Amino acid sequence: MASDLERKLLEGSVLEQELLQEGRQEGRQEGRQEGRQVGRQEGLRISLVAVLTARFGPLSDNLRTAIESASAETMTRLISLAATEPLATIRDHLHLPVTPPGTEQ
Repeated sequence: MASDLERKLLEGSVLEQELLQEGRQEGRQEGRQEGRQVGRQEGLRISLVAVLTARFGPLSDNLRTAIESASAETMTRLISLAATEPLATIRDHLHLPVTPPGTEQ
């Protein structure tokens, strides 16, 4: 028969294994959620750049940089604006000068 000490050690080991397994499962779930968010943001960025490029031609570096740092909510809003609004409106929403650098007259 196992002594009380052996039984307690075994119970502690089983509890540790259960806690470790729970922690791994939580970590996987959090990783999947974060991956979905990153993927969604990347998809929005690609879509916004595609719409803007189709309408206005090559985008300025500062516009691309602003899009890279924009939130998912901002990009979602800008995608719908990009279909109908002038580029100056998009630049304004991203807090950029309405006229891209180097094109001022």
